[in-house]
Amino acid sequence: MSPSVEQRPIVFDVIPSDKVGEVWAVVVDKIGDALERSGGRFLPEDVRENLEAGNMQLWVAYDGAVKAVIVTEILIFPRLKALSVFLVTGEDRKSWIANVEKLEEFGRLHGCVIIEAWARPGWQRVLTDWARTHILLEKPL
Repeated sequence: MSPSVEQRPIVFDVIPSDKVGEVWAVVVDKIGDALERSGGRFLPEDVRENLEAGNMQLWVAYDGAVKAVIVTEILIFPRLKALSVFLVTGEDRKSWIANVEKLEEFGRLHGCVIIEAWARPGWQRVLTDWARTHILLEKPL
């Protein structure tokens, strides 16, 4: 019989903008890796600047180790506010994906009426209660 490994519960929190610097070393590589797959629009330091300015929000799922990093931003349109999921990266998705409901709660708390994400097609299979309304196609010039 093998010894049992104690499972820690997943903690999923938004990091206050004035605390981003305290966790940055733990999340920067994950953010950098995700940004490399998004066409060179941002570098990690651009994201950090927006997080520290309060323009974006940093979410971390952890159980002693970081399982996921999510970056959101509130977009204000003429007719509505949206919580936009800017970046999601992580591992062991099954352990933290249910916490996405906290993003929805955060959005409602801040007056958002929709939550949106530009994401790779595989996310549609995961977020089954989200509707695909658009896709992003791009071509380098």
